[in-house]
Amino acid sequence: MNHHISESTVPDAGHVAVIERYLDRLEASDVEGIVALFTEDAQVVSPFLGGMSPRPFFEKVRDASGQSRIEVLDILLSARGGSRAMAYFVYHWQLRDGTEVRFDCVDVFDFNEQGRIQRMTIVYDTHPVRALVGDKYA
Repeated sequence: MNHHISESTVPDAGHVAVIERYLDRLEASDVEGIVALFTEDAQVVSPFLGGMSPRPFFEKVRDASGQSRIEVLDILLSARGGSRAMAYFVYHWQLRDGTEVRFDCVDVFDFNEQGRIQRMTIVYDTHPVRALVGDKYA
């Protein structure tokens, strides 16, 4: 059980709106807009970079990226009553050097009682991404 998330808060349309805003701001490489959606003590857990605070994580993403595109497949709400939702999307990630990396991704969002993102866990198959990205993201 995830104890840092209130069990009394359930996902709702407000969480969907936050996720849509997040995906929009991610596609635009808008670090300030993304960070505003997170709590002060939030964590982003990435299979590529590990656990980090949102600002340095999204600054790394912005600095490594060119013009990327996000193709949203679905947004899913918790079926167990938790304050959790997921975005399922195809990330057409263009690196700064023009290399394009395309992969399916699921971002899992845990929300606090005020509807801000407390934790985001990124899930994707890192093998093809590591092969194409190498040290361009370090």
